[in-house]
Amino acid sequence: LLVLFSFFSSEIYSQAIVDIEQIRKNGEIGIFKSANLFLASSSGNEDRSDIKLGINYVNNSDKNEFMVTINKSERKKDEAIEDEAFFTHIRYLKKLSNKNFDIEGYIQRSENPFQSYSMRDIAGIGLRFKIFEDSKFGISLLDEKEESLLGIKTNTTRLNFYLSRPLVIAENDLSLSLFYQPKVSSFSDDYKTSLVATYKIVISELFNIKINYSNSIDSMPPDNAGKRDSSISTSFEYKF
Repeated sequence: LLVLFSFFSSEIYSQAIVDIEQIRKNGEIGIFKSANLFLASSSGNEDRSDIKLGINYVNNSDKNEFMVTINKSERKKDEAIEDEAFFTHIRYLKKLSNKNFDIEGYIQRSENPFQSYSMRDIAGIGLRFKIFEDSKFGISLLDEKEESLLGIKTNTTRLNFYLSRPLVIAENDLSLSLFYQPKVSSFSDDYKTSLVATYKIVISELFNIKINYSNSIDSMPPDNAGKRDSSISTSFEYKF
């Protein structure tokens, strides 16, 4: 079991993108469970507090890989809840005998007022390719349903392209993931992109420090919200 305690965050209100590639343990065999907790508070003219809870479950075998992550965020001001956010992602991968690519499917639900939408549901299916020794490239077709805070509903079919690559810097692991999700009928006008980077500093066999950075762009955000969203956070990882 892993427990992650975040102790520093910048732009927490933007809500960092959950690093699916870090969670899924692709290529590793076994059952992996983790829980994470973020706490932050400030006082003065206004009393503010923020909390983020998350649980992750991964079950990988030599034939299949399954993962689920659930995250809940809450922001309070003077004991009153200002905003709440929810995220869950379920993914299943079937390993094929060709060893060059596998098939995977996923469903995801987000409720994120920090990015001006009350609900975003996606479901997709596609292929995951092994392009280098450790690098992975994925392409899938996804159905997206969104509802903004003003109640505007949209239904969009998108392609999902992603590239994931691990690196080693100063004897520590850096995971990089890049996503591009254009609308099938309008690649250049309606798209979402995101970059997620996680740097893991190994302290001992039981302790790690993780620094996560995310940056996303939505070319057509809901309710005239900002197109760009970024976040950086640091977490403490304990394994037992």
